[in-house]
Amino acid sequence: ASPKDPSARRGAARLLAAISQNYAPIQKKTIHTLRLLLKLANDEQDQGALKAQLAAISAISRVSRDSIKKFFDENGQALLATLVKKELTVQVLNKVMFFAIR
Repeated sequence: ASPKDPSARRGAARLLAAISQNYAPIQKKTIHTLRLLLKLANDEQDQGALKAQLAAISAISRVSRDSIKKFFDENGQALLATLVKKELTVQVLNKVMFFAIR
């Protein structure tokens, strides 16, 4: 699978989401991927990969104050504002809205 393969991006993001969710010790490691995930999600064309990237961003940027701060330091809220203006599937829009109000 190449980086141009949406299923590879989706799988990598799903892995990051799964290992990071509600587990601060791992978030301290995966927080370093947040900038890249935000960039990928901003540029993503594949809705399935985008949904997984949002899940990873959400899982990484909650629980600890450091990870929440990092999300805002990286201007993560701008991604959410941008995505709301795009044509998204219901599933992806639901993920954006869940993330925005969590």
